[in-house]
This record gives sequence, C-alpha cells and structure tokens, in this order.
Amino acid sequence: MEPPVLLLVQHALPPRLQAISQVGQLVNEFVLPSTIDAAVYNDLPCVLRAFEGFRPYTVGAMNGAAARGRLDILKRLRAERREGCTSVAFLDAASNGHDGVLMWLHIYYPRLQRLLPELTAAAKYGHASIVEFVLRFMRPNRSELERLLEIAAANGHLEVVRFLR
Repeated sequence: MEPPVLLLVQHALPPRLQAISQVGQLVNEFVLPSTIDAAVYNDLPCVLRAFEGFRPYTVGAMNGAAARGRLDILKRLRAERREGCTSVAFLDAASNGHDGVLMWLHIYYPRLQRLLPELTAAAKYGHASIVEFVLRFMRPNRSELERLLEIAAANGHLEVVRFLR
C-alpha cells in the first residue's frame, strides 16, 4: 500500500509537474520523514495516524521534542520507539532553558552529552539553572571560563556572570 501523498505537495507543484505522477511521489518521499517527526514533537495524532505506518520516525522526533521542552513526548518515544536522539537534543534543551528535559537526557543518553556546548548555550541565553546543572559534571579550564563569562556578559545575563565568577 502506498503512503498517501501530502496534500500540500500536490498543490505546491506547478500544473505541468502535477501531471507527472512520479514527481509528487518523489517530493512526498523527501518531505515525509520530517513531516512525521514534526507531527510527533508537536503532538499531532491525526497526522501520525495517516502517515506513520509508511515511514519510520527519525532522531528528529526526539530532538524536536527536547527543543520544545516536551518531556512527556520524550518519555513516550523512549518507551515505544528505538530511534533515540542526537547531541542536538541536549544543545537545544540547554539553549531553550528546559532543565527537566536536559536532566532526563543526561540520565538516559549520557554518551551523547556535549558539556561545553551545553554550558555555552545556557550562558548565552541566560539559563543560570542549566549552567549550575552542567557544572556538576565538568570544570571549565581558565580560557573556557573566560569565554563563558564574555558570552554571558555580552548578552546581559548578570545572574550567569555572577554564578560563573
């Protein structure tokens, strides 16, 4: 059974290309994985019901859920799926201030953590609680600490600057 063609794909194509049946299918196959991932992390069950049987999820589903702070979706994906995530999930959770998500990722996917980039993102966006959390696992050297202080100060995050001093 063929997956249903994404409706917007057909409408986006010029009429001359719509007449060629393979074009819509090729575009559909290119767009479908990211569509399913987006449906997962935006919690769109009707889209999932229509398409998930035709294409597996990718790591983008879990990465997107982490970026949006959706711990509920992360837990469900870990329980029901096998795709996992990448270190991007850690970085996006740190950048967006999702403390609980970052802590959960550190517990269940410790081999994917990238502490200095996480710390840098948290300092840049002023997430002092995440800076504090990441510092439990690492001690930046002098040049790294100076760079973190510069980043936090340049972005006006005095609480992070005070914490790093």
